[in-house]
Amino acid sequence: MTETMSVSKKVMVPADAGKAFDVFVTRMGSWWPKSHSILQNEVQDVVVELTPQGRWYEHDGLGNEADWGFVKSFERGDHLLLCWQLTADWARDEALDTEVYVTFESKGDMTEVTLTHRLLENYGARAAEMKEKFESPNAWADMMRGFADRFDALAA
Repeated sequence: MTETMSVSKKVMVPADAGKAFDVFVTRMGSWWPKSHSILQNEVQDVVVELTPQGRWYEHDGLGNEADWGFVKSFERGDHLLLCWQLTADWARDEALDTEVYVTFESKGDMTEVTLTHRLLENYGARAAEMKEKFESPNAWADMMRGFADRFDALAA
């Protein structure tokens, strides 16, 4: 049996789960670190097309786009499941299936947002390397911290 590998990060934001979901999805380009791009230029926006099989991609404002994956499923205020198809060399491979699963859980007047990047074993021989990269402070932890730190301004 193959060992399952994942990385999880959590943050709390001051809103109900529906609002937290909306800001996470529709304002992703505003909280995503500009330097985290697979294009030659900084990210101008990150787009999640909120439809089944909708694109998840970045663009740099110069007409260049790069797909990262697609939407597998979602329910506003509950979860967002994205297919992440970036290889260990940061190129898209449509055959690669790792998942970014984001949940939104109300806790009083706050929402706990948990991002889990799972199925990392699908990186094969580079799975441990990728798990270490995704666990680093400059990966998902940085993204989630950016989301939480900018939440109030983005939710206004």
